[in-house]
Amino acid sequence: MKKRFLKGNTIYIIWFVFYFLLTMWAVSFFTIGVLTPLLITTGIYTILLTLAFTPAGEKLFKLLHGVRPLYTNKEKEKILPLAREVHKVIKKKSKKIKSSAEICISDSLIPNAFAMGENTIVVTKGLIESMTDEQIKGILAHEYGHLAHGDTKAVVFTFIGNGVLNISTMLARKVLLFLIMITDSLQIGLIGTTLFGIIGVIFRIFLFLLDIAVFVTQLGGELILMAKSRYNEWLADYFAYKMNYGEELVSALYDLELMTSGQTLTLMEQLKASHPHTAKRIGSLEFWLGISIK
Repeated sequence: MKKRFLKGNTIYIIWFVFYFLLTMWAVSFFTIGVLTPLLITTGIYTILLTLAFTPAGEKLFKLLHGVRPLYTNKEKEKILPLAREVHKVIKKKSKKIKSSAEICISDSLIPNAFAMGENTIVVTKGLIESMTDEQIKGILAHEYGHLAHGDTKAVVFTFIGNGVLNISTMLARKVLLFLIMITDSLQIGLIGTTLFGIIGVIFRIFLFLLDIAVFVTQLGGELILMAKSRYNEWLADYFAYKMNYGEELVSALYDLELMTSGQTLTLMEQLKASHPHTAKRIGSLEFWLGISIK
């Protein structure tokens, strides 16, 4: 499983390294020497990643996403039998899935489902109310695909990497602004103006480079990781097809396409989209199922 995770999510690991290095540079503004920022940054990431993959970390992610357990009998009667049936089928066909996923719910009325954490699948109230049992099976099979490929674990890496980066660079920026303010106030007399003027320019250059590095890392990271996310959706669709839930997923996607019809995305919105165009997903599934029209 470890090898599959690393192979399938290489881009996440590479971009996590960028987050790490930029964070280490930001930490260096508060420390002396080269080894200290490395040790501090390593310690921060180690602690946060360790906590993220514990039951407490899983609960925290659920709270952040507004996810809750199935409370009512109506919810349980609707989704649990379908989830058990899908898991039973997938367990026989795939060695990547062993234990059944924990099924949770989001109170959003928008039809949606997503996988998260170690082994959790979330469905919305909108999905339960608007989709048939067969369509929900297809969607559950798709989400099991994300769990099988380790996509949710990779998302945790990028979430923590981006969060730590934002905090550390924000603090580093405040420190640089404070130092610039100090050097500006000390520009008194010819010597003071020359000396602290040069130091102030150096601090301003560091601030400019920091802002550029953050902008490039975040924008580049978003575009690259969203491209990987769209590819992951395609792989999860293929997983559902291989588990013999392709037709059910096609039916669900046709309904979802009707719900999102009329939305025209700009080029940048398309590049930042986490999912491929629904019609493209339907076309791929129909091709795999051998029902596409030539």
